[in-house]
Amino acid sequence: HLVERGLGVVGVDLSPVSIARAREALPAAAFLAADVTALSLPLRHFGLVTAFNSVIHVPRRRHGALYRDVRRWLRPGGVFVVNVETDGESGEGTTEGWLDGVEMFWSGWTAAEEIALVERAGLTVVEAADRAAAGTRFTWLVCRRPA
Repeated sequence: HLVERGLGVVGVDLSPVSIARAREALPAAAFLAADVTALSLPLRHFGLVTAFNSVIHVPRRRHGALYRDVRRWLRPGGVFVVNVETDGESGEGTTEGWLDGVEMFWSGWTAAEEIALVERAGLTVVEAADRAAAGTRFTWLVCRRPA
């Protein structure tokens, strides 16, 4: 949708297999096989950062640092959309093999704790909504970097 409108898109995933599939499906976008918590991206470069079903795969002790990075990557007034665990059911986390043998981590805080981390990172939560899909419930946050 974004590429069709002429916008630059950068996708990041830990799995090289997922990145290869994404490149095949959408060759006009840029994709990086990388750990988002160790990523160096241009500062104040992006108007929108999304994290769909991804922050739950970052150890929860690193969520605050990740949100601070997102703030640095966003232009003033930029938007961050993320889904987080509603109840923090995975807690400190578990690990299992994933698509291509990449270790997948599952970890989360409650939505209220995630909101506090986002706000401490310097982002403003403009909307929070609980949504269920396919038997799983998440809280979706729409956040903005102040101008």
